[in-house]
Amino acid sequence: MGKYDQIRDILFAEPKSKNISFRKVKSFMESIGFTFISRSGSRYSVEHVLLDYPLTIHSHKPGQTLKTYEIKLIREAIEEVEKKEK
Repeated sequence: MGKYDQIRDILFAEPKSKNISFRKVKSFMESIGFTFISRSGSRYSVEHVLLDYPLTIHSHKPGQTLKTYEIKLIREAIEEVEKKEK
């Protein structure tokens, strides 16, 4: 199992894991075609050519993990992209 498979498994674990860093998720999402555009402050706009809307996600200080609502948004976006790729 590769590094990105492990990150995907953590993102889609039930119950939702609260122990995943922004940096790891950003690397994983970029590897599957998402683009991160820096906005004001710590915000990023996250886009994908198959996604009809951008996500807004906050980067966190090193060592801090993503919030539950951010994980939910990321999961939904990945699922939508995967569904459209089929």
